[in-house]
Amino acid sequence: MDGSSSLAFALCASLTAVLAALIAGPRPLRRFWLGVEDPRAMALFRIVFAVLVLCNVNGLWEHFRFLFTDEGIFPADVARRVFARRQFAGFGDGMVEDEPWGFFDLAAVWRFATGPKFSLLFFWDTPTAMWIHVVAFEVATLLLVVGLWTRVSAIASFVLMNSLFDRNPLFWEGTEVAFRVFFVYLLFARSGAAWSLDNWLRCRRARRTGREVQTHRAIPVWPRRLMMLQLAILYFTTGALKHGSVWAGGDAVYYALNLDHFYRFHPQELAALLGTNLLRLVTWVVRFGEMGFALVFVGEVVRAVDEEHSGPPTRRRVRLRWIRAWILGRRIWISWALATMGGIFLVMNIGQFQTVMLALCLVYFRGDEVARVFARVRGDRRAVVDAGEHRLAYGRVGRLCTTGLLAWHIAAVIVWLVPERESIAAVRTEARSLVRPWLELTRTTQGWGMFAPNPPRHNVFMQVLVVDENGETWDMRSDVYAPERKPIPFLWNDRMRKMNRRIIGGESGGGDWYRKWYARWQCRQWALEHDGHVPKEVRLVKLSYRIPSPEAVRQHGWYRPADRLRDHGTSELVHTERCATAVLGQPAPAIAARYGVQPSVRHRPWIERRHTAWTKR
Repeated sequence: MDGSSSLAFALCASLTAVLAALIAGPRPLRRFWLGVEDPRAMALFRIVFAVLVLCNVNGLWEHFRFLFTDEGIFPADVARRVFARRQFAGFGDGMVEDEPWGFFDLAAVWRFATGPKFSLLFFWDTPTAMWIHVVAFEVATLLLVVGLWTRVSAIASFVLMNSLFDRNPLFWEGTEVAFRVFFVYLLFARSGAAWSLDNWLRCRRARRTGREVQTHRAIPVWPRRLMMLQLAILYFTTGALKHGSVWAGGDAVYYALNLDHFYRFHPQELAALLGTNLLRLVTWVVRFGEMGFALVFVGEVVRAVDEEHSGPPTRRRVRLRWIRAWILGRRIWISWALATMGGIFLVMNIGQFQTVMLALCLVYFRGDEVARVFARVRGDRRAVVDAGEHRLAYGRVGRLCTTGLLAWHIAAVIVWLVPERESIAAVRTEARSLVRPWLELTRTTQGWGMFAPNPPRHNVFMQVLVVDENGETWDMRSDVYAPERKPIPFLWNDRMRKMNRRIIGGESGGGDWYRKWYARWQCRQWALEHDGHVPKEVRLVKLSYRIPSPEAVRQHGWYRPADRLRDHGTSELVHTERCATAVLGQPAPAIAARYGVQPSVRHRPWIERRHTAWTKR
């Protein structure tokens, strides 16, 4: 090991040891992490979260064929190479005689099994196969909602959801990362122990056999605690990464509100009025609220410690309770989260991110607290009994294993999220390489740099121009510069808006490599819709205009986006694809036959011989 590797190993080992000591050390912390609790909190979270999982995936329904089938932007043979090349190094595409379709040998199967990307749609991606996959996902997730075969249905839903996610990351947002990470933690929770068909059937069997019925059995608390900590880390990380000048100057919310792809209602008049005053205050409240949200987790730890003490309250404990309530308390930070995420949901449409963030607040409430709320709603005045017990979960060996895994996982997440700094670059790289296999195995790799370090300050659109075989140019009007693509109010989220920004260069992260594939899909799609006539070329044009500053609109008045684009916008040709000669610029024979067309240009497949390289590895 060199110096950086040794330091990285020592850092990971030390952090894991400290966390293990905290989890399994003092009795209050041991009960906090390894105790048991009333199951109704996790039951409610299971129901709400599973419904949102359905909503998130179904929000893509308009683009299922485009994203996940052989008629879309990435047919399976392309997807295997661009998204999982290493895994499929020993897999033949069946395009040449000496390389049949499938894995070359067992070593190739093992290479695929090492991950990290797994999707059934890497193998079978006809529209029929895709719809079978989607229906299976819908059924599994609905079973999770009602709590029938809860653990099995949760695993099936998670696997099928990730099968879609891994097939094509073009549509990914922070939303997908949140669903994936917290779904992993839900898999380990006994969320079917209450408010589920499983629990109802268990109680019915007990009554029939004359056994004593325990309606709600206590469950291990650690999955909910891990969600609580993960939510605190999420908020703190995204707040810490917002260190750019726009956030510091208080203008981030103003620019976010004026992004044409996302606002529900025209904000320009209100933003011009409030941009230099109220919106600056909101910007600072959002950023420092995100960083401060982690205090609510500290408050829950303090609560657990306080509840372990018996006897009359001392002056010190009274002061501590005041601090817990008014500085570290849920009444402050959960209220902040509800106001922030609820406010964003009302004025911006960015899919299910706000709804899942609101749902995640539920993990900060205990089962008996949830039950009391429902009792009040029903008008039930009977006392709610806490089904939790003052004991630890599992046996001694089970607690030891749980402690080790929790400590290592929390350490891995912390190491993974350490921000980039030149002074620690070498150690950070080595440390991340140590924790990467674990996070990839558990599907909890994550990044929370939303609108960081600064939000976009330009509105960027993708204009698609198709030149047909007669030389006539057609504007596909596929982005919100076209009025018909920009309904106000913007109620139903169209994920193509985000994908357009990514392809044309309006998002960070380098999405320009998608351009050639998107243009080639436009070539194929045009031919399928025009009796097989392959167009001459497809041009992708980047339209953009700079959002005027808050000071400018305060001085000169609010602006109309269409006028701003027309008078001050720029137009840049960023990609041209000549359909007749482009690889995969023409419909494949099987797809052309499916549509009953005869392409005017012969199909040019992407042929890549791999068998020789595989045998010589």
